[in-house]
Amino acid sequence: MPLCLSERLFEGERPLHTIETPNTGIDTPSPVAISAESETGISRRRIRFADADTIRGRVQDAAEDANLRGARAHVLNAVLGLLCRWARIHDDQVRIHQIAALLAPENRCDAKTIGRALKALTAARFISYKPAQGRGRTATIAIDRRFLDGIAELDRGPDGRVVVTFSEARSLYLSKNNYPPTPRPTADHHRPTEVNFDPAELTEILANLPDAYSGLPRHLRWALGKEARGALARGWRSDQILDVLAAPAPAGLTKPFRLAKWRLGKNLVGSGPRLAPAQRAWDDAHRSAETVRVTDREARRTADIHAITTPSTRTRLLNALRSRLRMTTLVDEAAALRHAAVLATRDLPGLTLAEAINQWLAHNDASTPPPPAPVAPEAPDSTCACCAERDGVIRPQLLLPTFVCDHCWSTAAVDAA
Repeated sequence: MPLCLSERLFEGERPLHTIETPNTGIDTPSPVAISAESETGISRRRIRFADADTIRGRVQDAAEDANLRGARAHVLNAVLGLLCRWARIHDDQVRIHQIAALLAPENRCDAKTIGRALKALTAARFISYKPAQGRGRTATIAIDRRFLDGIAELDRGPDGRVVVTFSEARSLYLSKNNYPPTPRPTADHHRPTEVNFDPAELTEILANLPDAYSGLPRHLRWALGKEARGALARGWRSDQILDVLAAPAPAGLTKPFRLAKWRLGKNLVGSGPRLAPAQRAWDDAHRSAETVRVTDREARRTADIHAITTPSTRTRLLNALRSRLRMTTLVDEAAALRHAAVLATRDLPGLTLAEAINQWLAHNDASTPPPPAPVAPEAPDSTCACCAERDGVIRPQLLLPTFVCDHCWSTAAVDAA
């Protein structure tokens, strides 16, 4: 039975590559054995594409738990694309500009920032990184060994090529019961952008065109029908389209099709009355699902913290956080505990959550007298933001928590419809 990749990395008598992390003095073992490299002469270890997806999921889950943000998160995604996309866990022919090219345009950063992010990811045990030294040299990047449990490396032949194995031949006469089920979508993951309409409406529009468009040649009449079809698909009604086209035409009109296209584009903007309710319903459902997902994740995080701490330790964590942030009161103690845990794991990477919390408390435990008693915050002004006359309630459908009364809210809903 072949050994998994994490076991094979530490098999044999020869030592492993070590990578010296600058500014830390920590030697991190690289996931490439010298013995295997000397046999094949190839240092880019290949794995199955399914295993590459598994490794990508493990690294992304660990990055989410570590709350990676900014350049470190973007560079880590670029490294995963550079390695896992090609079913590799190690590459010694990497240049900084290759990683920069994989960053999204809005996340682009310079080479120095990328290098610092790679070193920080190495210290946090996400990857192993050995920078290039000298002109024309290349850097070495590998997935950290803690993500390689159960991953098997592909065998290579005497020529160094990966040995491709094919599945055994099977009979073509299979029972329908042995066929895998046809994958079908279980939910609508895309925001609706079109609606179904009756083709008779398009026929009605073309049959009742104003006199200004009655002399259109055949190809322009088809083009106008295409514009009307697009408006119908966006949720506008046929009577609304005809009203826009029936507006008085300017004197000396010579190009009626351009006028019709301009009017439809300028007057029927966005989603029509048929599409807008479906989009609002999708937005509400998506927002609710996202709220449930975030709430569940925060609940799991809080439960993990409660499982490894005692009530006295949690009290010390809250006091240390208040002292560090110079706050007199904490509105949400559960959120404060999660924030303290994030600070501990960020300041002390490479440790378990319990070890990071204990060491973080040893350095940040509040030794000063407790802060003064919290002062009850003033009640927020609940006046409606639209009419400024009646009392309103916070509407979670808006981007910012805003007080809107029932009258203004219902009026806005009617106008949108």
